[in-house]
Amino acid sequence: MGSTRFVLAEQAQRILSGGNVGSATKYHIRELIKAVGQVANQILKTEYMQTNAPLGEFIPSGYPIVVYDNLPAYKYGNVSAIDLPTAPVRLMRDIGCLAIYPTGNPSAAFIPLQNGDANMLLAEPLVSQLGGNIGYERDGLRVRFDEDITIPNQVVNISARLVVLDFNAYDDHTPLPIPADHEWTIIQEVVKMYAQEPIPDKLVDPGVKEQRIPIKDQMQP
Repeated sequence: MGSTRFVLAEQAQRILSGGNVGSATKYHIRELIKAVGQVANQILKTEYMQTNAPLGEFIPSGYPIVVYDNLPAYKYGNVSAIDLPTAPVRLMRDIGCLAIYPTGNPSAAFIPLQNGDANMLLAEPLVSQLGGNIGYERDGLRVRFDEDITIPNQVVNISARLVVLDFNAYDDHTPLPIPADHEWTIIQEVVKMYAQEPIPDKLVDPGVKEQRIPIKDQMQP
């Protein structure tokens, strides 16, 4: 599970303040927390969901879809499974979990099954003989496949396309549904946003505003 908005904002604040965050710092934590949510949305949001009323599947508009790559498959009993980094938004027919597929091969998506469907299908001789189509059931953060997709001495990476909340909808201390390798990217982008602010004019005398004059020229004799 990822870091929180507060933790990421605090790290950005420390970098912007040169490692020493004093009470007089101009980089306010509340402003940085908001920036973390904005940057996370920008980096991880690949598309928006649209309302699909004709099919009876009411999907709230504006929910971002995040693709989580390189989730390692592992043996789970006599089959295999992966662990999702976060739970998708609860939607009808579990369509918040849009797609599960081998990383790099979205056209080979696995077949979503409702809990209990896998055993029922295996009991049907005609269906079980078709082969070639691997299904999965989701139980919380665990996705269980109906076959063992692991390969000895190799890492089998799986991708998941999940519908999640807008990152600004999370509170300050709830772990964000972001991969660990994106956390540093978000911090860097927040730092860039504020590091590009112009340096304020230096005031030597409160009554005289000096315009970016070199320090040696501002010194009084």
